Amino acid sequence: SGAVSVTAQGGDFLLGAGNISAANDITLNASGKANLTNGTLSSSSGAVSVTAQGGDFLLGAGNISAANDITLNASGKANLTNGTLSSSAGNISVSAVSTTSADGISLTGGNVSALNGTVTLQGSSATGTGVRVSNATVGAQKAVISGSSSTGHGFSLTNTTLQGDLSDLMNVTLSSKGSGAGATNILDSSVVNTSNRDTLLNMTIGGMTTVDMSGAAIYENATQAWVQDYGNASAPNNGWVFSNTTVNAASADLKGVGFNHSNLTINNGNLNITNNASSSLANNNITVTNGSFSVLAKAGSLSLSGTNITANNISVQVNRGGVLLNGAVVNSTVGGLDIVAGLGDINVSTSCITAVNNVSLRAMTGAADLTNAALNSSTGAVSVTA
Repeated sequence: SGAVSVTAQGGDFLLGAGNISAANDITLNASGKANLTNGTLSSSSGAVSVTAQGGDFLLGAGNISAANDITLNASGKANLTNGTLSSSAGNISVSAVSTTSADGISLTGGNVSALNGTVTLQGSSATGTGVRVSNATVGAQKAVISGSSSTGHGFSLTNTTLQGDLSDLMNVTLSSKGSGAGATNILDSSVVNTSNRDTLLNMTIGGMTTVDMSGAAIYENATQAWVQDYGNASAPNNGWVFSNTTVNAASADLKGVGFNHSNLTINNGNLNITNNASSSLANNNITVTNGSFSVLAKAGSLSLSGTNITANNISVQVNRGGVLLNGAVVNSTVGGLDIVAGLGDINVSTSCITAVNNVSLRAMTGAADLTNAALNSSTGAVSVTA
């Protein structure tokens, strides 16, 4: 009928499939990890707080419910797979840190509900995903999802159902602040749709974020130039990787942009893309008529694998990363082709590259993989530096 407070000063706290119920607050502190896998914590009138000071928080298919706030903190990762967190009148907050390739927060197949409060998921991972939500449901008045990673994904939301006041994204804050330039974020069509896409694109997330366009055009005006900069001074790595979309423009000068599985048609000018962070231009069809194609990536690597490119001249420069161009068909119809990897390898395996003038591949500090590649110049030279 009262409160419950448990402290494991000498190591881990293990509940297993146990059950702790109280009318008032439940507080669990462990100097090691907190393993509540398949367990139940229930506070009918109070709050629930669990702290794993020296390790992971594991919920598994467990259940935590409270009338007021639910607060989960771990110095390691938080695995909420198939778990349930439910607060009837308070907020839910999960904070975790992974120093490995494991996800900081992993919510797969679970349910988090604070329909009268805010859900906050704040996680980081060294090389994995800071916050991963997959095949899960999140419902709240507001949601704050903040994930960071050095080279993996800051956050990833796939096959996710947003309920309550979250579905239009007006009450959702997304951030990958603290991520490295090589990290990206993922949002699929379960989160982003035609009715909330403009709300998303007005956000400053802090990193390159993949957005599934579900076949809708991102720009459609064959006689006008598309000029767009999605970065800003406070978040120079901000930008969008549009997937399953089309572009039809006279010319395009874009910053903070990538494309996957898309068709880009430039009718009478150049296509220039500049990114401060890692991006992708994979599995596209890019046709530039009466103009050149150039892409500059100032940090991170760049993938153009599986992409077909036709343009007068073609230039690909990655200052602090490598270039993946395997399985691609690249044709410079008037001039030459120049690919530079300032800090990494160039991979053009199984690709067909042709140009009228010179073909130049320069891996300034890395290797060049030409396995089963065809490099041809009709009037110039072909050179590979690695």
